[in-house]
Amino acid sequence: MIILIIGLRLNLSPMMISWPIYWLIHLLVAAAMWLASTVLICTNRARPTPMSIKTIPLLRNREG
Repeated sequence: MIILIIGLRLNLSPMMISWPIYWLIHLLVAAAMWLASTVLICTNRARPTPMSIKTIPLLRNREG
């Protein structure tokens, strides 16, 4: 998660975008990732499929 935000900071320089929009993009990305991981974990608990079992560790590695 933190790595993703740092990557976005490197790609989108603050000179190009005004600060409120810049931080709004960060918040939207963070919210989208949180929502996706929550949905995946919930569906994984409900009915574990091989796909969701493989996806959860990938998300954990990406966030760390």
